[in-house]
Amino acid sequence: MGMEGISKPRASRLSGEIDERVHALLARPIEGNWPYIWLDATHVEVRRDHQIVSVALMDEAEADVLAYMRFPLPHRVKPHSTNALERLSGETTRRSGVVGIFPDEAAVTRLIGALPLEQNGERRCSAPAT
Repeated sequence: MGMEGISKPRASRLSGEIDERVHALLARPIEGNWPYIWLDATHVEVRRDHQIVSVALMDEAEADVLAYMRFPLPHRVKPHSTNALERLSGETTRRSGVVGIFPDEAAVTRLIGALPLEQNGERRCSAPAT
């Protein structure tokens, strides 16, 4: 992860900073007029009470994935692509595979929650200047 030689106090401080940013992202209200919000679910393995359990990053995914079928017919063609969602899902799967079993749910939130922050930063860096 490019973190060779980092001290434990520095790693803890960096983790704390990431936690603050991720929790701010997760706690912010969804503002504006959004006719559709795409959601997806992934399961990861987490240690809980000395046992390994499967935890959904979002519950009840089937209903959410098929929700577009309830859109009016003319609206079903509007979401042309879910490429951003597919990229996020693929990166979530890749990173959780590298970790294997997360030590706790806070570690899941930190690693998976940092992905939208990274992607948002990439979009800002690659966006043409206005």
